[in-house]
Amino acid sequence: MSSFTVGFVLFPDLTQLDLTGPLQVLARLPQSRTVVAAKLESPVPSDCGLSLLPTHSFASCPPLDLICVPGGVKGVIGAIGDRETIDFVRRQAAGAKYITAVCTGAFVLGVAGLLQGRAPPRIGPTPNYCLS
Repeated sequence: MSSFTVGFVLFPDLTQLDLTGPLQVLARLPQSRTVVAAKLESPVPSDCGLSLLPTHSFASCPPLDLICVPGGVKGVIGAIGDRETIDFVRRQAAGAKYITAVCTGAFVLGVAGLLQGRAPPRIGPTPNYCLS
C-alpha cells in the first residue's frame, strides 16, 4: 500500500506541461501513488487542446500529502474565480505536508490564502526594471 499520496489539481485551460512535467518526476517517488483531481471525473481541456483525464473528482479525492497546482494564464484566471476549486485546494492543503505550484498556479495558492506570511513566489525571470 502507498504511504505517500501526490496530487495534482486539474482545471480547464491549464498549461499541460505545468502538469505533466512535475507529474512525470513525482510519479516516480518510491512508495507513493499519484492522484489527478478535477471537479468531475471527465476530460479537462488544456490550453493547447489536449484533454486530460482525472483519476478522481474533488469529492472522491483522498487526502494528499503533496498537492501541486499547475499554471496557465487563462486556466488560472478561471480557477481563481471558481469557489469549488479554491475550496478543494484549501481543504487538501490543510492536511498536506507539501503545498506546491508551478508558475502562475501560485496565484491559486494565494487566492486560497496559503501564501500569507510567506515570501512571494517567483514566476519566471525578473527583469531589472521590475526591481525598482
